[in-house]
Amino acid sequence: MRAVCSSAQSLSDYAFKICNGPNDQMRIIACERPKSAFYYAKNVDKCPREDTREAACEDPGWAYRYAKDVDKEFRMDTWLAVKDSKHKEKYEKFFNRIMKEEII
Repeated sequence: MRAVCSSAQSLSDYAFKICNGPNDQMRIIACERPKSAFYYAKNVDKCPREDTREAACEDPGWAYRYAKDVDKEFRMDTWLAVKDSKHKEKYEKFFNRIMKEEII
């Protein structure tokens, strides 16, 4: 099974097509790498989870994408992963825009 999981895309495809959706064993493998955790949460779980978020937060870029595309809301854990990186400005702009839209 690990051979199929060599890339984030093949892992997501395998979990979705062969396992017919979320699978704890596949999620554990996905959480070994931030990119795979992000794609698993987005494409297979189709919702945020603590384990996939924690794995994505190991890399600021994947933490930003997780916040934007999976959580779709500000969270302290993704902010802490991003705040000292080159992704800080994008993160702030994205969530400031969302807050402005909610107010209007």
